[in-house]
Amino acid sequence: MHMYPGSWKNFDDLEDSLTKEEIVALLEKGREIKYDAMRFSAALKGIDLDKESGKKEFEDVRKRALARVNNMDEEEFDLAEMGIIIDEDE
Repeated sequence: MHMYPGSWKNFDDLEDSLTKEEIVALLEKGREIKYDAMRFSAALKGIDLDKESGKKEFEDVRKRALARVNNMDEEEFDLAEMGIIIDEDE
């Protein structure tokens, strides 16, 4: 489990007090950790994922296209894929 800085009483307090920038930072760090784990697993099988970076570029283009179709920016689309909806009315 990864610990992030902050002093929250419970998960509801955490959700209410995070800013959009903090949520995006958590999302990016989570993706980085997941990619590092996949890269390590692939290296054990003799696959160099850094050479396979063209596949990542395709995934980025796909996400941009889906975000544009849904009238969202990429960050909003990434968060929506995870089930996180940002209410900007407040």
